[in-house]
Formats: sequence, C-alpha cells, structure tokens
Amino acid sequence: MKSKPFDLSKDIPDLQSKVFLDTGAAAGVVTQAKSPPINITFLDCDHTSLASVQKVMRKFISESQRLDILFCNAGVMEIDPTLTEDGYEQQFGINQMAHALMIKMLLPTLQSTAQKTADVRIIFHSSVGFRWSGHRPEAFALMSRKAISVHNGARTPRWAMTTSKASLSNGAFYEKVGVTSSPSKDSSDKNLGEKLWDWTDHELEKYGKCLGEKI
Repeated sequence: MKSKPFDLSKDIPDLQSKVFLDTGAAAGVVTQAKSPPINITFLDCDHTSLASVQKVMRKFISESQRLDILFCNAGVMEIDPTLTEDGYEQQFGINQMAHALMIKMLLPTLQSTAQKTADVRIIFHSSVGFRWSGHRPEAFALMSRKAISVHNGARTPRWAMTTSKASLSNGAFYEKVGVTSSPSKDSSDKNLGEKLWDWTDHELEKYGKCLGEKI
C-alpha cells in the first residue's frame, strides 16, 4: 500500500505553543513549523549513563510544565560490544534503558498536558535495521502498546507528530505515512512485551534504590 498524501510545506498545522522533546537531536519537525520564531533548547544528554539521563530530565521538568510530543529518536545499532556506565550492553542501554527512564520521569508532565489539550504523543523512531536485527523495535515492545512507532526517515515521524489525533492508532507501527504495518513477530508478542516491561521497571527501581530515590 502506498503512503498517504503528506506535503511537508502544506500539511503541518500551526504548532505554536506546543512543546516537543526529541531525544536524538536530528533534523526534526520544528523545521517545518508554520509559526516562527521557534525556541530551540539543546540538552546535552549521555544516553549511556542513566545518571546523565536523570539529570537532563530533571532540568527539562524544572523548566517546562508542558510536553506535547516525546519523540524517542536516539538509537544505535551494530556498534562495538561494550557496556554502558550502568553495565548494560550499549545498544540496549541506549535504545531501551535510557528511553525507559526518560518516559517514566516525563509521564507526569505528559499526563498534565493531556488534561489540558487531550492530545499528547510518545513516538518511537525505528531503523529499517529491525528487519534483520532483533534489537529494535523489539526492545521498545514494552512501550509501544501505548505509543506510536514509526520508520521511514523524517517524513513518517513528522506526519505522526503533526497529523490529527483521529488519524493515528495507539500502539501502531507506521513505515509509510498513514499506513500501519506489523514490525515483527517478537514485537507483537504480548507476553514478551510484558516480561520486558516488568524487567525494565525492576531495573529502574533498583537504580532508584541505589540513589535512595523512587524512580
């Protein structure tokens, strides 16, 4: 099935007052916004360190009471077999654990915003590499049932971030604009998703206990 029509120069609505957080700092949807000037703040975050993630999320939360779109865009694959600062395999640590901590910390802000606007979104950006690598979006299976997963460069994510809420399906995966698809058998496995959710939650709880905090 072909992508649905989506013109970057015409179909992105007025985004004035909306707050986007892009975890990967790639060329994002803000470059197509119709309501300049756009305020862009760079947050220097080391995704291989949960301490860095926590510090940066605290900074964001302290400076913004609103978050409309969380775009989980940072990710790596086929890198050297090294460990993160917290002892996770580096690809899993960056793609999964860093984003899991971000989402847990940002949920109150997202929920508060949703009460005012009734439209907040968490969007995961996948690489085409998931076709031959089981890491992603399988590692995001635990989140994706309450969020949106996308692939296809910048076009599909921009559509997912700005199209009407009625055009999206919760937990869906979009490779082409407006067209849902199934990423893989594993990422559609409910039991696997629940196991990964529970394991990740437990890991973050352990991390919080080490700091004497509740994560």
